[in-house]
Amino acid sequence: MFLRGLTFLLPFIASANIPPPSFEGHYELIVNNRILTRVNGKTISVLDLVKKMDVYLNRYYPQYAKSKSGRYQFYTANWRDILNQMIDNELITADAESRKVFISDGEIRQEIQSRFGPNIRLSLDQLDLTYDEARKIVHQDMIVERMNWLRVTSKALQRVNSQDVKEAYRQFCEANPPQDEWRYQLLSIRSDQKEVRAQLGEKARKLIQTEGYNLNQVAEKLKSENGFDARISIQVSQDYEVADKTLSQAHREVLMSLNVGSFSPPLEQLSRDQSTVCRIFHLKGHSKKELPKLEEVAHEIKDRLLQQVVSEETALYVSKLRTRFGYDPQSLDIPSDFEPFILR
Repeated sequence: MFLRGLTFLLPFIASANIPPPSFEGHYELIVNNRILTRVNGKTISVLDLVKKMDVYLNRYYPQYAKSKSGRYQFYTANWRDILNQMIDNELITADAESRKVFISDGEIRQEIQSRFGPNIRLSLDQLDLTYDEARKIVHQDMIVERMNWLRVTSKALQRVNSQDVKEAYRQFCEANPPQDEWRYQLLSIRSDQKEVRAQLGEKARKLIQTEGYNLNQVAEKLKSENGFDARISIQVSQDYEVADKTLSQAHREVLMSLNVGSFSPPLEQLSRDQSTVCRIFHLKGHSKKELPKLEEVAHEIKDRLLQQVVSEETALYVSKLRTRFGYDPQSLDIPSDFEPFILR
């Protein structure tokens, strides 16, 4: 779970706008090959990138691996990230060689069969890969995974303990205290005349108490009366679902005085524009959102802490490798206007 793989690329393809297969014949995907950088005496070219990305697509999204437009979108969105990863992987491989980290031929063969299926030759032909190229890619991936475990993940596991989880949970509880949640609706009556507001508010109260009207029915009844003044505004809000910390003090005071299902008497309040409005509140729901217990979220908290530490350890590890093997990011031989892939 904490190994540096290609999982950061997963969201792209899910949102890719891939044309139907019937239109694929109209496209031509052109790869502008050139050497992009040199790492520890080895070169990385655009074609090396393509092979790496094709293996990934074939493994995780085979339905898009044969789509020229899909591959183009994937290439253009991710090639720089994959290039940086390939640079890091070459440095990690060099570190593994210096430490004599070994992957057996049997392990490599088993992984090749797992990735490419029982008919390996056919799968590799579809990817335009030789067996030696596939073996090199798989071997390096396995070496990188093993080194990341030895040099990154194992250190992260030592750094995160139960006390760290408890402290993170305490901070979470402080930042997210239990709070009330309210669901309510408002009837608002606006008029320049206080007497008019009071009269209409009293009519609304009687309709609720004697007729059992809800607020929408009350508003319709008041508006339909003969002689209703069009300058008077009677509005019913949508249902508000509000956490206590975002609730205004004026609304909170009223809601706290009500039982669920009950209505407030007509109340004079100041609106946001500082005009006076007559309101009736209907409290539809009231609950307290409790925090999860530590044992319910401990695994999730530990996983998050581990990912943070893995990120820190990875950056430190790669930084040390770049210094140790003398890799200079300035060696990237990429013109600013370079387009490695063209779809036409």
